[in-house]
Parts: sequence; C-alpha cells; structure tokens
Amino acid sequence: MLHGTTGLSDEVVSRCVKMGMAKANLGTLIRTRAVEYTAEVIADGKHLNHPWRLGQAVKDKLKPHIKHLLQVVGSSGKAGDVA
Repeated sequence: MLHGTTGLSDEVVSRCVKMGMAKANLGTLIRTRAVEYTAEVIADGKHLNHPWRLGQAVKDKLKPHIKHLLQVVGSSGKAGDVA
C-alpha cells in the first residue's frame, strides 16, 4: 500500500503499481481541486444559486483529473462506461 501519492510523479506511481502495489491513496489531489473548483464556480455565479448546478460544475471540472489518475494506476477502462 502506498499511503499517499502527493508529490510523486505519475511515473513513480505507475511503476509502483506495476511492481505489485495494490492500493494507492490518491484523495488529496481530488479534495484540493474540489475545494478550488467549488470556489471558482461560486465566484462565477453561473450556478444561479442551485446547489445541484454547483455540484455538477465541480464534478465536470474534476473528471479529467480522475480519468488521468485512473490511467496512471492502470485502471482506466476496467469498469466499463460509467457516466
């Protein structure tokens, strides 16, 4: 298990997985970005005071990061198409 991956390059994390690491904690990046994106979406005002719009906008901004992390750890495409 790799407790945290903050500060490690994609190559190092990928290599650890290829060497048999079965669990990697990747939450810090996603949590940090979620807070940043929430502030951005609130500031731009396009949510029109609807929490679901805020949540949807943040989710859409996080998707590329999550997809990238799935690729780094070799899990991309293993669960089928999930929207």
